[in-house]
Amino acid sequence: LVSKNYVSDWWEQYVYLRGRSSIMINSNYYTMDTFQSPTSCQAARAAAITYQISQFKSNIEMERIDPLIAHGCVPLCMNQYKRMFGLTRVPGREQDQLVHVPADKSRHVAVLRRGRFYRVPLTFGGRHLNAAELERLYQMIIDDDENGVVSAAQLHLPSVTAANRTDWFEIREKYLLTEENRKTLSAIEDAAFLMVLDDDSPKMDIADNDSVATVSSYALHGNGCNRWFDKSVTIAVHTNGRLVGNAEHSWADAPVVGHMVEFMLLHEIVWDDTYDEDGHCKGKVMASLRKPQRLQWDISDECAVEIEKCH
Repeated sequence: LVSKNYVSDWWEQYVYLRGRSSIMINSNYYTMDTFQSPTSCQAARAAAITYQISQFKSNIEMERIDPLIAHGCVPLCMNQYKRMFGLTRVPGREQDQLVHVPADKSRHVAVLRRGRFYRVPLTFGGRHLNAAELERLYQMIIDDDENGVVSAAQLHLPSVTAANRTDWFEIREKYLLTEENRKTLSAIEDAAFLMVLDDDSPKMDIADNDSVATVSSYALHGNGCNRWFDKSVTIAVHTNGRLVGNAEHSWADAPVVGHMVEFMLLHEIVWDDTYDEDGHCKGKVMASLRKPQRLQWDISDECAVEIEKCH
């Protein structure tokens, strides 16, 4: 077997995937928002960002993204872009593996809201949902209080992805591969990316180093259980419309994710006419939208104990 790069396979395996410590702060990294959010509507901001990311994803699939240029003349290799979406780092006993699904299997977003996971489609009838349609779907999730407060185990379940990698592997193998849990795991792991609709509303003042540090720390680790740290890309939108990003590191270097963030923010804020005067996404809701599918977990008492150890 011949590798395309003499060091990339070795680097991925030994620097990242064989590491057993928590990836939450030892490997993952974060991205930041602009200093002023273009809207204070959480559903609208999440929808606009989701739409722009779906456009970036489509451009990658169609090979329409121009490469980053180093030193003004050298184009950088774009091989890492191929795994940006629909990828998850899956824990192993001694070594993790990167599982990437084909583009046509990752036409949805996994959404986390108050311990509940949902599946939100990116397309309908062979086209991309527009930002207004996505806002409607996100608002349905925000308004979904019919089932009350989730259990502590379900609320804290994502913290297993922040645990020691071998411990997380054993929890996954023993408790989370039942028929129902496997379906939920697949919906999360096969998703293009993870969108978190957070309850918090951090404020950042560029002149206040402490506030910048607080938001940066929150972007890196959240509260420990409102991220799925194994996902290649996570976007978290707060109740005040501000957002942060989190990325698993093993699949690509930071400039790749930075390229996506630059694309989505420039289109959202500068180039596209995204929001109306009330801060909602412009556009017509053309699709017959159903309430997003809520994903279910089957958490045993033994599993709940292991989850609390991780949290």
